[in-house]
Amino acid sequence: QTKTPHAFQVSFGLDYVNKDCFSYVLKAFETDLYRENIVAMQNKVELRIPYYDPKFVSFALNILAKEKIKEKTNKKPLRELGLKWGLPLEFTEQPKKAAQYGSNADKLITKIAKKNGFKTKGLFLESFLKKPKQRLGALISGGKDGWYAAFIQQQKNYSIECLISMKSKNKYSFMFHTPNIHLVKVQSKASQIPLILGSTPGKKELELKELKKTIQKAKQKFNLDGIVNGALLSNYQRERIEKVCDSLGLKIYSPLWQKEQLQELEELLQNKFEIIFSSIAAQGLSKEWLGKTINKKTISELKKLQEQLGFNAAGEGGEFETLVLDCPMFKQKITVKKAKPKTSYVDNKVN
Repeated sequence: QTKTPHAFQVSFGLDYVNKDCFSYVLKAFETDLYRENIVAMQNKVELRIPYYDPKFVSFALNILAKEKIKEKTNKKPLRELGLKWGLPLEFTEQPKKAAQYGSNADKLITKIAKKNGFKTKGLFLESFLKKPKQRLGALISGGKDGWYAAFIQQQKNYSIECLISMKSKNKYSFMFHTPNIHLVKVQSKASQIPLILGSTPGKKELELKELKKTIQKAKQKFNLDGIVNGALLSNYQRERIEKVCDSLGLKIYSPLWQKEQLQELEELLQNKFEIIFSSIAAQGLSKEWLGKTINKKTISELKKLQEQLGFNAAGEGGEFETLVLDCPMFKQKITVKKAKPKTSYVDNKVN
């Protein structure tokens, strides 16, 4: 066994599911339990959290991801235990739902919000607050994920104080998006949100240092409390951003994490995002896709390609890159009047 922080123990390297679980446990107090503790104190009761017992957490972290999730069925060990103990199938096979959804309280709040003239329940709830929750910097590369993540946090009454972007000289960087990165300046002007732009030669060992330096500059200039990023599936990016934020005492928000790919694209349309393909590099995507707008038709085509070829419909595997031309955070719409495609024959990418 190898010791991990906070007295939790695991007998092997954490897999991708357990890494998420472990990260969440370490941040549970500031994300969930602080709120629960305040509610408990207001009602003059003491909060008890048996599922955060170190022995229990260590045991749970020693269950492999493949045992926790099987064929898209989550919480597999708990469901199997329920059957073993004689619980009816209606309970053991019940879909995973948060209390507010199962009780329909969420639907009720949405209904009240619309009745009172609010577009979203987030804006309705925001009206009860005197000031924004926290001041955030948004990691933006010009594409859909960063902007959508920033929009989600803004809807939750977080204040987006600045955009943070990195210009890498290494076009094959795993950390930073490179196609059309110069257009982030245009997006900053369109949204009227100031930009902090950092640069890096793109060497693996230096990228994090340069990112930390840039985020630190943004923190000092705008008095930031945290960072929001558009990580969807990449543990490589998310873990490194989290590491930098932890070292600077900043909270990290990843509202898109593990979101279903096609669902994200549909939500972008629902929220009036105008997005084009700025780079393509995958079988099934011809040159004609370059500059295309993401709409219901292109989402349907991406769904077919996902089923046929197995690539990521949200472009998380580098299949394509995107550029946001308009969204609810913009004061002005960006128009592309002229563009010249460039082809890289090394990776068969068209920008």
